[in-house]
Amino acid sequence: MDPNKDYFVNHDRKTSGPLGLEEVREKLQSGQFKADDLVVAKGGSEWLQLSEVVQPEELSETLPEDEQEIAEESSNHLKISKGLGIASVLFFLVALLLGTLNSGLGVWRELKFDEGIYSYEDISNTVRLWRMFIIPLGTLSWTAASICLVCADRFYLGKGLLGLLLGFLVLRLLFEVARYLFGFPLQEWLVSTFSDNIGLIYWLFNAVSWFLGCLWAGLMMIRRKNVYRIILLLSLLIYSLWIVIFLAAWGTLVLPDFIRDLISFLNPVQEWLRDHPIFRVSMFWVCGTVIPMIAWLILAFPLVFGKPTRPEPEIEAS
Repeated sequence: MDPNKDYFVNHDRKTSGPLGLEEVREKLQSGQFKADDLVVAKGGSEWLQLSEVVQPEELSETLPEDEQEIAEESSNHLKISKGLGIASVLFFLVALLLGTLNSGLGVWRELKFDEGIYSYEDISNTVRLWRMFIIPLGTLSWTAASICLVCADRFYLGKGLLGLLLGFLVLRLLFEVARYLFGFPLQEWLVSTFSDNIGLIYWLFNAVSWFLGCLWAGLMMIRRKNVYRIILLLSLLIYSLWIVIFLAAWGTLVLPDFIRDLISFLNPVQEWLRDHPIFRVSMFWVCGTVIPMIAWLILAFPLVFGKPTRPEPEIEAS
């Protein structure tokens, strides 16, 4: 830190300054500031942690012994965030690859149906067998990537919000694993137990998955820079537009009669989607896999280079 400059320090979401270097050191020593508080030079634009801009010898002279361990941990936060950012990007790329393979299986299935060479049961069993591995692994990769992303940004979230985010991820993972990894016994049990309402059960499952995805994206928008909020919002809107159209059209077949009467105008949409299965599969790939993954990658890449995605603190002179 330059002793000839003044600084602004953000502690507990409150900004103090401008302060001279000696005053910053005194407040750091007295415990009014901490090593992981954010600091920016007057006239500067990039906020950094005190542990990143105060030299180690300055910290050892300034901090009492019990605070030096905290300072050393804070100085490693940037490296940890970068590592988690790299891990999240890699996991997202694996999830994107597996999601693409899953969509490719759907296209292959529809093409084989059109050929009429193989039986419906043989083709469906082959697709189910592959999806028993692809879907759980893809969901696990997506969940691991999201957890890395949240933990890399953990200083930007309260403990309650962090718990909600991780809880939604685990719940969604359990949904997907139960559906695909245990697909055969689970499906047999559902058919035998809810034979008249099996379509409604699957419709509700997809609706709940969409709701959890929207809730997750909404929570990730909290305390983000506007550019990341816009990217996440656009991705969410495109994804939700397609899913809502599909769920509404599907609902004309499986929902209770009084609801089906209200949305009967969507019957032509359902028939058109049924007659164009490759388009349907492609839209699930584009809107449900590619666009959301691009949004998450844009959110994760700055962490690889040590850049925060939260808005900078506002400077308010004390």
